Order: sequence, then structure tokens, then C-alpha cells
Amino acid sequence: MAKILVVDDNEQLNSMLKDVLESWGHTVLLAGEGRLCLEYARKDHPDIILLDVMLPGLSGYEVCSELRKDPVTASTVVIMITALSDVDNRIHGYKLGADNFLVKPINYDELQAILNKYLESKKLTDTMEKRTDVVDSLLHLIGMITDRPLDENEKQKEITYCHKVLDLLHWDRETCHRAVIATLLRRLASLKNIFRMQQDQTDTLLAPLTMSHWLTPVLHYLAGADAAENTEQLRAELTKNGQDLEKVADFAILMDRLFTLSVEQPDRELVIAMLKRETVTRKYNETILAAIEQCFNDEKVLEMMQNL
Repeated sequence: MAKILVVDDNEQLNSMLKDVLESWGHTVLLAGEGRLCLEYARKDHPDIILLDVMLPGLSGYEVCSELRKDPVTASTVVIMITALSDVDNRIHGYKLGADNFLVKPINYDELQAILNKYLESKKLTDTMEKRTDVVDSLLHLIGMITDRPLDENEKQKEITYCHKVLDLLHWDRETCHRAVIATLLRRLASLKNIFRMQQDQTDTLLAPLTMSHWLTPVLHYLAGADAAENTEQLRAELTKNGQDLEKVADFAILMDRLFTLSVEQPDRELVIAMLKRETVTRKYNETILAAIEQCFNDEKVLEMMQNL
């Protein structure tokens, strides 16, 4: 079960939420205003914060912004509670780092479903921390070999954009994690071409890793697809032993091309048009390409709303 911090200046609502959450087996902390929320969040490390938007002193939006700026609380799940259901307020909250919204009066079935979702994600995230460290180490290694140091901002931008596209694809969480990792580590596939490294050398590098069983065939495919070598045989490896890695490989290929074209061409509509043209010869996954286009369209709508 989780440690949950409830932040609302309505004592009756706080008490009701506390009773319900404790009946579900959670540990509950209560705070009546924003600054106390920040204090508890930094000291007690709750798993989830239920944060009312309308608070005395610091507003819920301001508290959420402060939580995201502090490395100690940056990854804490924040679910904002509001009486306002309009889109603009939700967009504002999401921009400040809110993970989700609940509208008053609270539907407890909805609350329980949301909590279960984030707690399940937290379990997976906790097991993924070592994997994240390994990915960072490999990215630093690639940077040293290619004389191109790891750019943390660039990495975070790629991760963010990958997740935006994956949110539209609705894949399971493990496939999404693999897709992001394969995209970040795609340059490993090209090392043998750049430095005449043998494939077994890169395989040996990855062999001790738990994720090598899926990452190695994906990188083999990325290297072969780039060089147009044995693509059918390499694609067969993606489904060997019951693994379903085709989506992961297709995602990494398309995102790599997207990032490359976006550097060369800032016009997003032109980038999409180029990807569509290339699909004829490169046979991109059309579902993934459609999600990328939808992501671009969503960004355009947000930009238009901001300029009104």
C-alpha cells in the first residue's frame, strides 16, 4: 500500500478522504495549506499527493510547480483536485507537472482506479531504476567513443517526445519502456559501422545485462535495416522465442529518423510529409507514423490556444 498526502483546506473533505484511503490500506498524511504540503513532501516522501487547486497562501498550481523543481519531490505523483472541469485549467496543471486530475465531488471508484494505476506503475518504476542507470552508462560510453558527450537536455527531450507518441499508441508499459530505451541506445547499432567493431563485440558488451535478451536482437535489426542487410532474417529474430519486438524496433527506427529530420528541417509539417514519402521505400510502421502526426497536430492546437 501507499503513503498518500492529502492537501485541502476543507477539514471535512480531508477527514472523509483519510477515512476512505485508510480503509483501502493506505497510510494518510493531511495538510491544510501549500507550504505545509511542501514541508511534508520533502520530509515524509509520500508516494502520491492529492492536491487541491484552491488553497490559502500558495495555490495548488504553485505547489505543484515547486514540487517539480525540487529533485527530492520531482518524481512524486501529483493528482490535483479541482471544482473546475474546463480544459484550460487542466492544460495549465499538466504544464506545471500534474500527473492527473480529479473533479469535485470526488468519485471514489475513479479515485481508487487512478491510485491503483500509479501504484502499479511505481512498482515497475522501482524495478526499472537500475535499468535507467545502465542506459545512462551506455549513453556516456557512446559519447566517449563517438567524441560526442551525452547532452542531458537532448536526452530528456527525446524521452519526453517518445512518451508523447507512446501515450497515443496505448502499448503496455513494458513495451513502452523498451521502445524508449531502444530509441536512446539506437547509436549502439551504428558503432560497428563507424569503428569497424564486430557485432560479437557489441553483443559481448550487452551480454551481462538482464535486458540483453530483447535489446540485442533489436539493435541487430536497427544495424541491418540501416545497411539493408538480411532484414527478413533479422526481423524473424524479433519474434523468436515468443518475443514481440517488432513494434519496439519499428518505433526506434521512426523516432531516430524523426529526430534527425527535425534537426535538419524545423518545419514540422514538412517533416511529416518527408516521413510519409519515405514510407514507400522504408516501409515505416504506419500506426506509429500516424501517432507521430497526431502528436504534431495536438501541439499545433495547443500553440493556437496559447496565442488566442
